[in-house]
Amino acid sequence: MKIPFHVHLKIGPWDLVLGTLADGDVLTYNATNKTFRNQTLAGAGVAPSSADYLVGTAQSGLSAEIVVGTTPGGELGNTWPSPTVDTTHSGSSHASLPTQAANLDMGNNLVLNIGAAGTDFTAGGGLTLAGTQTDNDVLMVRGGASTPPAGSGLELLYAGGVGYLRSYNRTGGAYLQLNINDIITIAAANASVAVAAPLTVILGSATASAQPVVAANVQTSATGVGNTADTNDDTLFTYSLPSNSMSGNGKSVRVLASGHFATTANAKRVKLWFAGAVIADSGAVTLSNVDWRADMEVTRIDATHVSCVGTFMGSNVAAVVTVTPNQAVSDLTANASIVKVSGSSTIAGAANDILGYLMRTDFGN
Repeated sequence: MKIPFHVHLKIGPWDLVLGTLADGDVLTYNATNKTFRNQTLAGAGVAPSSADYLVGTAQSGLSAEIVVGTTPGGELGNTWPSPTVDTTHSGSSHASLPTQAANLDMGNNLVLNIGAAGTDFTAGGGLTLAGTQTDNDVLMVRGGASTPPAGSGLELLYAGGVGYLRSYNRTGGAYLQLNINDIITIAAANASVAVAAPLTVILGSATASAQPVVAANVQTSATGVGNTADTNDDTLFTYSLPSNSMSGNGKSVRVLASGHFATTANAKRVKLWFAGAVIADSGAVTLSNVDWRADMEVTRIDATHVSCVGTFMGSNVAAVVTVTPNQAVSDLTANASIVKVSGSSTIAGAANDILGYLMRTDFGN
């Protein structure tokens, strides 16, 4: 309630001036005018003693204040009207969130339109590149430090209308390049790699590539594998080239065999075979205590024909070369092709007249 009256009293050197009084008014002193006047507090009433108050410094007029200081503490800085968060708080730095572009669809495990529309990470874990790739467009994956070693890395390269996966060290001029259309299957760690389409390698530091020749099979004997005591063509080494290995025209097999003739005057004979046909033949020779070698190259013409060159050489004798330009064979796509080297003691039938130490079969894809 309000009491409407006005009082002005002179008490010694002070004036007491009272106007209309209201509940909760307080008496305040003005040192300049040396007067006491009543004053109505905002909100009426006095501060309740049961409340908690945050104050910068302790106040004698309050009984339950919480003194927090005149500036923010802990991990806050600046002033109370404009507090800031310290750069490092709770042991970690204060970092700004990255700017989020449109088309981030994490509900469906998608990250869409990265940098350019159509460049997406798909739900299946794939990466789709936007637009049409041109020569020397490169996606590089590098390990180690943020700045990779100069001249080395792993890259996906689109060149000449073909995509490649290439591991390289340009400083050393070495390349391993796989056509992106090849199907690579690693059967076991450090075991074998099957390639459905022709595998190519870079020729040194040049830009040209070529199909490699690889070792399909190697057989050796430290003591030598000898013919038995008969006049037959006894197998010294044999290898079965799987069916459809020579699946396309131009695929080829190269075979090298080597051994030794015993120290006898007996007639001896060495043959090198492919798919049941003799490709290299020494003929009957009486070489004694002489080393020998036989080799052949067989190239597919079509599924049932191969072109062959066979060569036999013995120490200190002229080479015997056999050319079969159009040899008929069983269907290469449906049948395994037996590669073998044989030896025979053609008349005496003496065991170990011919010893074989090596047969190596290389495959050209």
